[in-house]
Amino acid sequence: MSLGSYPQPTAMLEHLFQTVEEYMMRSYPIRDYPLNIRPAIIFATATWLLLLGILGMAPLPTLPINDKALHFFGLGFATFLLYFVIEVPESPARRVWYIRRAPLLFTLVTAFFFGGIISELVQSALPVCLFDFQDIKNSS
Repeated sequence: MSLGSYPQPTAMLEHLFQTVEEYMMRSYPIRDYPLNIRPAIIFATATWLLLLGILGMAPLPTLPINDKALHFFGLGFATFLLYFVIEVPESPARRVWYIRRAPLLFTLVTAFFFGGIISELVQSALPVCLFDFQDIKNSS
């Protein structure tokens, strides 16, 4: 399909989107493991978590949005990003179930442990926030 048939701004946006997608999904092999890692996704995830940490622990005015909903959607997007950090390339090692499911296992363990438990422990140490078991459930 030729880009010449589209109006010029649409073709430009499509080219920009394709360039960003190629950059974000570029992966590099991990030495001695049959897995690839995506540094751009790691950076995007770290940036998102830093933004959530700053907004979640800063003494901001109260919002008319439920705190549990903010935990669910904010850390849900972080979990979505975490899934794309690891890539399993086509190789004979893909036949092993835990290699084939490595992105899912990494996401579940990391999101539950860091997103749910560690974030609540950090919040309990701050004078502004309180520890809440419901937040662990909504964050994980």
